[in-house]
Amino acid sequence: MSQIELRDARDPNTWLHVQTLQKTASDMTAQEAWARREARVSILDPPQSTWSGRSVPVNQQEPLHSAFSRLSKIMNRNNVPRELFLTRRHEKKGVKRRRLVSVRWRRRFAHEVRKKVQLVKEIRARGA
Repeated sequence: MSQIELRDARDPNTWLHVQTLQKTASDMTAQEAWARREARVSILDPPQSTWSGRSVPVNQQEPLHSAFSRLSKIMNRNNVPRELFLTRRHEKKGVKRRRLVSVRWRRRFAHEVRKKVQLVKEIRARGA
């Protein structure tokens, strides 16, 4: 027998524990299942603030410009400057729809071009 089979079923690292959870989950009422889920969620830390995802801790040892560059990367990754630019003025529904179709098409086209360039590089690497 392996070590997993020798463990107790209450050990959370075994599959037996998962199987017993599934069996008991079907026997529970909705209120019991909700209370169980709430107990799991209560362990998690709540978000600190609205800006916690767009904040960067600054250490005394590092220069301030490195923290600004990290913040800038986060903002660019989340398209914050683009959203700010687009929300300056109202965009009509039809114009927005056409713009989103165009953006989607450009993204897909660029992806296909990248795939073709990679294919050509692979063929050239083979010596063709």
